[in-house]
Amino acid sequence: MADAITSVDTAPLIPPSPRVAPQTAPRREAWKGEGARPLRSKRHVFNIVALIVLWVVLFGVIAEGVSTGLQLYHSFSQARIDAADAVRHLNAVRALIPASASGGKLSGLAPVLTDANLAAARSNLTIALEDFQSLKVDLEPTGAMGVVTHAPIAGDPLQAATLLADAGEQGCRAGLLLIGDAQNLLAYLKGGIFVNGKPSALTPGVVARLRADLITATAQIDQAVRDINAANLSSIPSSLLKPSYVTLLRGIAAKWPAERAQLTALQPWLDVAPTLLGLGSPASYLVEIMDNNELRAGGGFIGNFTLITLTNGQVKPFTLEDSYLLDRPYQARVGVSPAPAQYAWWPWASYFGLRDSNLSPDFPTNARLAMRLYSLEGGPTVRGVIAITPTTIQRVLQVVGSIPMPLYHVTVTSANLISLIEHYQLAVNPQTDLPPADQISSPNKRFVALLGRALLQKLHSMTLPQMMDIAQTFGADMQQKDVQLYFTDTRSQALLTKLGYDGATSHGPGDAVTINDTNDGVNKANQFTTATYKDVVTLDAQGNATHNLTITYRFRATNLALLYGPDRYQTYLRIYAPSAARLKSISGLKNILGHDQVNHSDLSWRQMWGGYVLVANGVPYTLHLVWVVPHAATCASDGHCAYTLVYQRQPGAQQALDLTISAPGQKKPAAAFSGPLVTDKLFSVDFG
Repeated sequence: MADAITSVDTAPLIPPSPRVAPQTAPRREAWKGEGARPLRSKRHVFNIVALIVLWVVLFGVIAEGVSTGLQLYHSFSQARIDAADAVRHLNAVRALIPASASGGKLSGLAPVLTDANLAAARSNLTIALEDFQSLKVDLEPTGAMGVVTHAPIAGDPLQAATLLADAGEQGCRAGLLLIGDAQNLLAYLKGGIFVNGKPSALTPGVVARLRADLITATAQIDQAVRDINAANLSSIPSSLLKPSYVTLLRGIAAKWPAERAQLTALQPWLDVAPTLLGLGSPASYLVEIMDNNELRAGGGFIGNFTLITLTNGQVKPFTLEDSYLLDRPYQARVGVSPAPAQYAWWPWASYFGLRDSNLSPDFPTNARLAMRLYSLEGGPTVRGVIAITPTTIQRVLQVVGSIPMPLYHVTVTSANLISLIEHYQLAVNPQTDLPPADQISSPNKRFVALLGRALLQKLHSMTLPQMMDIAQTFGADMQQKDVQLYFTDTRSQALLTKLGYDGATSHGPGDAVTINDTNDGVNKANQFTTATYKDVVTLDAQGNATHNLTITYRFRATNLALLYGPDRYQTYLRIYAPSAARLKSISGLKNILGHDQVNHSDLSWRQMWGGYVLVANGVPYTLHLVWVVPHAATCASDGHCAYTLVYQRQPGAQQALDLTISAPGQKKPAAAFSGPLVTDKLFSVDFG
């Protein structure tokens, strides 16, 4: 879509000229844009702003086509005036759009989103709308134009001009609706996404109106695209309507279905927004900070947590807390807090708390357990769980900049974030002589808590481009599972699942492999550990899939002091396959601690093989498995088969995949991949 925008000729604006009243019919009353509506500050919302940019350019081209086409008929000067005036005002809007708006980064849209720019765009679009409405009157078959409409030479160009005029009207109407919403989005963001004593611009009513606006604007653009497709653009001589404009119009019309899908996908999120954003009643979420240097199944050891509460879309102040401050009083009170039965291999099964609640590779399972433990340990009811790895915080720091910590005489950057946290948590005696207001959380986790407070202060003063940059990384963070979400609201959770952002272990259909590690060696070994998976998959004519998998661990601690524990990597490894999978052989699990689990899964919908693995420093360790998934491919009666395989990434892990898939009758691999496993990977093969 960006290519289409940048290909438009950027002619200088036509100098202002006196507006001339229509000669053939009175000018219709200008359509007035509806009152402003706010948008949610999520990625899809900024896509709406991008659509405004796109459609303003599109209808500028439409107006120029109408204007030049009507030069064929010098006697109809009013139509030319209306078309030229529409061009002038749409070009004025185009002039407000910088080249950076089509560069792929949301922050490139920030120069467009100013009060002055949006007001100017709204004013110019309103006048352009009047021009298109007047132009449609000029071109009505019942008027003077009707005389030439039936002429062999003039009929097709005039019909095309009429359709483009209607497309321009519909596009201006849609643009005005979306600009009104963008104005309220700007007001909301300028008001701050953190509670600051000022009332929030978000209410259930304005979100409902935004949803209505999107439905209306979508229908209007639908009509505009139908007009473009129906117009015989080739009937207008190329000397008057540039071939590049014809190509652009047809290209944009062809791309509209994909853009339409984005708007349609946003609508159900607006239905649940009042619940998620605390509109009307506050919404609280448990936030877990996971240390992936001490990898756990769900992403990392939960050393810190907090409760965030949203009220009318604004976040109340919060403080990061040591998870032990919640777990230890509870364990002292109840005596024994056993781990769930499916985690009998967990070495500290009698002292199980919130910090240990992410032992499943399935994030919804972890989230539900965390909420139950949080409630048992004295926490309030929450509407969901947000799990974050330090990678996300590093990306935020890359946007907002470094954070001075004068009490500790250091400056935190994205590069030293993790090392400083672990240094002040594990390597030095905690500072206890801080001012009383700074003695928050536990002494060992005080640095983290104060860093969190300083980061919040940074976020309070974010600029609009910074907000957009952080919003853009949010989608990448979720794909890489550095951010994981779970909502108790079933509609919201279903939407996450539909997008593939629920962090769930695959339920099928098709073949799937999920390989998961849990470091219980009481050290920070995962910063020095990589796991490589070499999987050779062979398909047969019946659709059975045979996996020949080699897992290689490499642990090399280049700085033993940064281990903060034993010089080894101890992990509980679990390999998950479809429930019908049949294990043929396995080597490398030695049952060293008596907790191997072969063909006994902690997930009811998946087969599992697991056990402890010990990796010595500098010595690679290899395991090997062979299994068959019967009828993994779907085969039709004519022998044609379709096979899909998803390889799932573990949050926070350093994983690499070397995969080949061979199909019967094919000399070369039907699919292959080699590289880091940073997101879930889906592979599809057709054969037979």
